[in-house]
Amino acid sequence: GLWQQTPLTREDREWLQQQHPRSVPLRLKITIIIAVLLAVVVAVDSYVSLDTYNDSLIAEEIGSANGVLDYLIHEVDPDMVDTYLEEGKSAKGYLETEKRFAELRDSFPRLAYIYAYRVEEDGCHVVFDPDTADLPGMQPGDIVEFDEAFMPYRDDFLAGREIEPVISNESYGWLLTVYRPLYDSSGRCVCYICIDVSMDEVIFGGFQFITRVLALFGAFFVLAAVLVGHDGGSETYVKNKVLAC
Repeated sequence: GLWQQTPLTREDREWLQQQHPRSVPLRLKITIIIAVLLAVVVAVDSYVSLDTYNDSLIAEEIGSANGVLDYLIHEVDPDMVDTYLEEGKSAKGYLETEKRFAELRDSFPRLAYIYAYRVEEDGCHVVFDPDTADLPGMQPGDIVEFDEAFMPYRDDFLAGREIEPVISNESYGWLLTVYRPLYDSSGRCVCYICIDVSMDEVIFGGFQFITRVLALFGAFFVLAAVLVGHDGGSETYVKNKVLAC
């Protein structure tokens, strides 16, 4: 115990008072360490959580789009597609089918576009492209050039194969596109029915999610800082006890 030690002389006391054993207080060091650890945890957890959250939202949107396609695929007569391309909107049953495209699109707020294209060497030939509130649709037979995002799938389109959903950010905005090939009675792919889902909802949902995560970790950091600050007077207390001897 301190009572067993030789009492400090006056010179020893003056020397001890002039010493600064730590350039950075222990409390500040602990606070910095906790802040760095929490920052690392927040960064890693936010990245993993946001990626998982976005994947779940995208999977949900793909499921919804496939449900619409399951219905719509039976509304288009595949053996009439050639006629639609040749005669346009004057072809029998064309306007009724186009109306169903528009009705389905308007029934789901996140569906930006529903259309049908025949993919050929020179581009995408429009079969159905109903007007939207912001953009007039193209006419049957019009040709749309391939977007850069779809060039890796060009050969699969030309062969009439199944296409995985594609996320692109091209001329029509950031969209998730889901495709469904339509085959005629001979097994030939006559066109693709496509649904574009707006990714704005995914962006907004991800922003809300990451905000909640940051707010949660911010609360933990404040709590830890308060606890460390509460115990920070112990160092001064010990030093004063030494000087008192």
